[in-house]
Amino acid sequence: MAQILVRGIDDEAMRAFREQARARGVSTEQAVRELIETAAREGARLADWYTRAGALRERIRARYGELPSSVEMLREDRDSR
Repeated sequence: MAQILVRGIDDEAMRAFREQARARGVSTEQAVRELIETAAREGARLADWYTRAGALRERIRARYGELPSSVEMLREDRDSR
């Protein structure tokens, strides 16, 4: 198992985190472990979403060609008022 040492955590943030862990009935160490594991899973899920979104974008480009920028369309609409 890996270990990590994190320095420079704000005292107030650490106090609040300890209180939250205590309220949940887990140790601070367990709460940190859960936080890291959850962040890792969410990061993997987000990376998968970006991959799928990129593939969809490429399929749309292949079918319809390059689409106009929505930024430009919004700017034109705003400027026309």
